[in-house]
Amino acid sequence: MHHLVQSKYILLVLAFAVFFYACSEKKYDGGHDHHHQAETSGNATVDSLKNQVMAVHDEVMPKMEEIMALELEAQQQIKQLDSLAKINPKQANATQRQQLDSLVIQLNKADDAMTHWMQEFDGQMQSKTDEEKITYLKNEKDKIDAVRDQMLGSINKGKELLKK
Repeated sequence: MHHLVQSKYILLVLAFAVFFYACSEKKYDGGHDHHHQAETSGNATVDSLKNQVMAVHDEVMPKMEEIMALELEAQQQIKQLDSLAKINPKQANATQRQQLDSLVIQLNKADDAMTHWMQEFDGQMQSKTDEEKITYLKNEKDKIDAVRDQMLGSINKGKELLKK
């Protein structure tokens, strides 16, 4: 069982490394513009909105590593609690175990929210008029703001619960 848990962590770290590399490289996949600041639309409002959206993305993207580290720490503490419960069931702390489980779920959801947003974001917006781009970018700003809040909230909860 220990080997299975180690393998899961290794795969998780590798997946994050690939994900982070893909986001940081000048790479275009499926029309997604990962390096947004080099291109301008010629419309100041569109460019400003796009820069606002990407500024939030750029602010919280590096925090993905922190989310993963907190998740790994929570998983390790869960494992320790489970081991302690097997040795001495009377000392098992079910409340702490539930809090850690909840934290892992919250961290996963924050990670998934950023991944989903990045996959769905169409930075090039080639087939849209300027008016459609403005509407689209306003909606994307709301979405990435919500992702940021979710990520920062899960990090704060993790730091508080894990006493980091």
